[in-house]
Formats: sequence, C-alpha cells, structure tokens
Amino acid sequence: MKNNKELIYGIMQDTLGVSKEMVQYIERTPGGETNDSYFVTIEEERFVVRIPGKGTEELLDRCAEKQNLLFGTELGINPPLVYYDDETGVKITRAIDGAEALTPKMAREKGLMQDVIHLFQCLHHAEAPTMNRFDLFKRIDHYESLVKNENEMKLDQIASLRQDIHELKNVYQSFQVKEVPCHMDAVFVNILKDKEDHLFLIDWEYSGLCDPLWDIATLSLSLLLDEEEEMFFLSYYFGRSPNEEELQRLHLLKIFLDYYWSLWYFYKEAKGEQFGDSGMRRVNRAESHIIQYKDIYESNIVV
Repeated sequence: MKNNKELIYGIMQDTLGVSKEMVQYIERTPGGETNDSYFVTIEEERFVVRIPGKGTEELLDRCAEKQNLLFGTELGINPPLVYYDDETGVKITRAIDGAEALTPKMAREKGLMQDVIHLFQCLHHAEAPTMNRFDLFKRIDHYESLVKNENEMKLDQIASLRQDIHELKNVYQSFQVKEVPCHMDAVFVNILKDKEDHLFLIDWEYSGLCDPLWDIATLSLSLLLDEEEEMFFLSYYFGRSPNEEELQRLHLLKIFLDYYWSLWYFYKEAKGEQFGDSGMRRVNRAESHIIQYKDIYESNIVV
C-alpha cells in the first residue's frame, strides 16, 4: 500500500496537476482481481484510480477499453471518465456519490432485478458500429497459449475439458448470433447503485461485441441464480419466454465462460498472483454443466 500511495501521488500530479499535499485520503477499493483500485479524495472531490495488475498487458486491449469506456460514459452507464492512459492502463474516474456494489440479496429484489435487466438492455440495444469484436474462441486460443508457455502441465490436467470445449464450439458456431455491445464481465460486484438507484457498470476491460447472452450467463453464474430466477430474468429481458435455441446458447456460454476464466486464473497464478482454488472451481463447474448439457442435447453435439 505504501508504494502504491507514492505511485498514486505521482499519477495525480502528472495527470491532474494535483500536489501530494492536496490529496486528503487514499483507500483501497473492495474487490477487484485484475487490478488495484483506490478511492482518492482531493479537496472533497472523490476519484477512483486504477493501477493495472500483473500480466494484464497480455490479456487486454487497452485502446479498445478506452473507446468502450467513453461509449459507456456517453450511455450514462459508466462512471464519468476523467483520465485514461492506453499504454499503461492507468485510469481515473469520478467516484459515484453514495455508490454501493450489488449483493446477491439486493439483486434478487424484484424491482432491482428489473433495473439490472434495463441496464443490460441499454447496453445491448445501443448502436456501436466501430466497437471491437470479442472473439471468444480466438481469446480462448490465446489464453491457452499463454498458459502453455507458463505451465504446460496445467493444460494437460484439463485435457478432457479442452476436448469437450472444442467439440461444443462447433455446436455454438452453428447458430446465427447477432453480436451487440457487451460488458463481458458483468458479475454482480461490477454493478454499482447510486443514491438515486441509478445503476452503473464498472470494469470494462473485456468489453466488446458479442452474444448478449454472455452477460446474462455471467450474472447468472455470479449470483447462482436458480432455474426460476433465471427464467424470470430471461423472460423480462426478451419480453417473452426464451426459445429453445436461446436456452441452449445460454447453457453453452456458461460452459465457455467458466473455461475462459479458468485459463485467466491459471495464467495470472503463473505470474505470481494468488487465487486459491478459483481456477479449478471454474473447471469443475464447467465439467458439471457439460454433463447436464449432454443429458439434454446429446443428439445435437457435433464431433
């Protein structure tokens, strides 16, 4: 924390012309696995300063993130962006007054769940003709290569899952999916509520054009939604009951999502970060969802 404080003083000086003496308070924000973020108070004005974590330069496109942050800010669903360095990934936003991150209990309140759905609709229905594409399977290939270079034995341990993923990829790619602006990391802790109950999405690092069901799958897994809760979300989101293809895509995306993030954990751990058994828990859940998927859709699997 001490070293990061000095770094933050330097960042505020270089970007906003703020001297060390003007900085009244620095506090680490809760959560966050990719980066270190801090609340910084300057003459009663609060900011959030993000310092990128280890190995992120291999995982992220900072130029694309900057454009998507500006896009989200224009939509009114990202905290106001003050500064962004697309070379270092250092970011400064204004802190949302009275903001609190969603909790599973809060998110299950019917009115708030509907607000979250409206938030997703605002993003997914927006026009973004120049937004980068989140190419899921290209990303997976890239992450596999990163893990292989750092710890090839880890890939050997999940060889069976890798085989299933590449078989299920053929099924998913048979669908005609309209890709739309997506957040790509819409876990509940990345959704903030201000004092007026307005919702914001934070941490846009992985955002891009993709299947909108990815964001729904992400939120569903992070909240551990049961079948009834998930059907409520989908029905309200679509304005109708989801069709069979949408349900199948959602199931597939949950599998891909857990596999994708397991690779992320394995690579970050190889770079010296500690996440306990998070990566293997993702692997185990993906394998469980594959068993469920095969029970339902066995005849549709292309090998």
